[in-house]
Amino acid sequence: MKTCHIYAFTETGVIQNLRLAAQLRQAGWDVSSYGPDRFPALYPMVPDLHGATKKSFADAEIIIYIGATAIAVRAIAPFLAGKDVDPAVLVVDEKGTYVIPILSGHLGGGNAAARTIAAYLGATPVITTATDINDAFAVDTWAQATGLHVSTVNHIKDISGAILEGKNVGLYSQFLVEGTLPANIVMAESGDLGIAISLYGAIKPFTKTLVLQPKVLHVGVGCRQGVSTEALDDLLKKVLHTQGLSRQQIVSVASIDRKQEEPAIVNLASALKVPFNTYDAETLKDVEGIFQSSEFVEETVGVDNVCERAAIADCPDGQLIVKKTKGEGITIAVAAEPYTVKF
Repeated sequence: MKTCHIYAFTETGVIQNLRLAAQLRQAGWDVSSYGPDRFPALYPMVPDLHGATKKSFADAEIIIYIGATAIAVRAIAPFLAGKDVDPAVLVVDEKGTYVIPILSGHLGGGNAAARTIAAYLGATPVITTATDINDAFAVDTWAQATGLHVSTVNHIKDISGAILEGKNVGLYSQFLVEGTLPANIVMAESGDLGIAISLYGAIKPFTKTLVLQPKVLHVGVGCRQGVSTEALDDLLKKVLHTQGLSRQQIVSVASIDRKQEEPAIVNLASALKVPFNTYDAETLKDVEGIFQSSEFVEETVGVDNVCERAAIADCPDGQLIVKKTKGEGITIAVAAEPYTVKF
């Protein structure tokens, strides 16, 4: 489900806002509509457009401004941070004739959203990115569509530039590759420029390596009651850094059911924007594998290990890639789903 904030400034724009919001909600999007105070059907822009836009940058995946492009540009300018973190931003004219993605067209899904919204409105999507207009392979768009986190965004332009010039770009993969490779993408073990697909961000087979990491990690957590969110987050950061993994690869957090309302774990899952799944002791006992057992844990919660078993329970076809790591009253383990690279 995509989180979308839509802004409008005139009566005609408000009509378009409400119409588009209704269509997107039917498609499963989480949509909030904003406008001036004089339009009670919309949320007010609090305290003003600047403040509301700042909040949208923190909360929304897609922001749509219905009105002049200049309004959108001035609104978003103070909050631009980088193509790997900025939300997609689109502009729609108030008559619904054109839909223009102006930010995060690839990684943020702005170009794809523009095409979707244009179809709803009967409008024309105005796409200006070079790879799109030249019908060339766009590695960041492909990564976003196939569940890969781009961990070295500075090389996206190098990859796109080489492809647009008709040069070959190497592809190294830790995983099985299925399908036909795009034009100018060739399998390689080394070279000057290439793409590396791996669980681990430290891999650098090319002089300039664009690293893509699959979003397949399940974090199992065990903890004593009342541990702080900060302590849990600090241990997770340490685990990920040590292993060369990324927070953006995490797809769930898991633990035993008696921890389903533990604030630290609930807060961590919320911050990561992933589900928090819990399992009863009997289910965890039935998880197959070799785990680090603890008599104390078994006496306390009814199963000899929580973090490792919970991680595997959450992805039964996966494998444990980080065994139980201890902090102060906290344990963390990480499992990874199987992954196949598909073109």
